[in-house]
Amino acid sequence: MTTGEIVIRGAELSDLTASAQLISNHESGTLKDWQSRFEKDLADPRRLFLVATVDDYVIGYGHTTLHARTLDEEAFYPGGYFLS
Repeated sequence: MTTGEIVIRGAELSDLTASAQLISNHESGTLKDWQSRFEKDLADPRRLFLVATVDDYVIGYGHTTLHARTLDEEAFYPGGYFLS
């Protein structure tokens, strides 16, 4: 049982396996597929990848994604940064 505080910080390469495990347990796709995607997200300077930890264990993650839209698309789907 953990007793520490929740810490939210920028993700590091070493956090990606634990983050991928969290989503692969609940969504389609393999651990390897999610880890590969998260490695690309972490390396992308236009994205921000954060993790929540307790006692240095990753318990959650979030990342931003930029969705650029055309003016026609903006009428139906807003553009900008989204937090996943």
